[in-house]
Amino acid sequence: MGLNFPTGVQRLLHVNVKTFDSRTRMEEFSQAGFSGYFIQTLLGGTRFIEESVLLFHAGQCVGAQYEFPALARTLVGDAALPHALNALLAPNGVVDAVELSL
Repeated sequence: MGLNFPTGVQRLLHVNVKTFDSRTRMEEFSQAGFSGYFIQTLLGGTRFIEESVLLFHAGQCVGAQYEFPALARTLVGDAALPHALNALLAPNGVVDAVELSL
């Protein structure tokens, strides 16, 4: 994958998206003032791996990125946000959360 982000403190590691309550967990992280990123690695509808990232600063979502390797396409910002949020509902994949110190 072409997404390279800094390392930090791993808060979630390879949590299956089927068992990940995205709304509850995002609210918990947001209320705690989380700064870092959620990264989802998914088996997309194209049957290829797709990867999305939601970036947070002080509990607020401030950025998004979505990569479609099969299409050699990467979306960022507003164009990526709906795909990244939709990825939280995907049936196959894992979620990681990494906290960064600022």
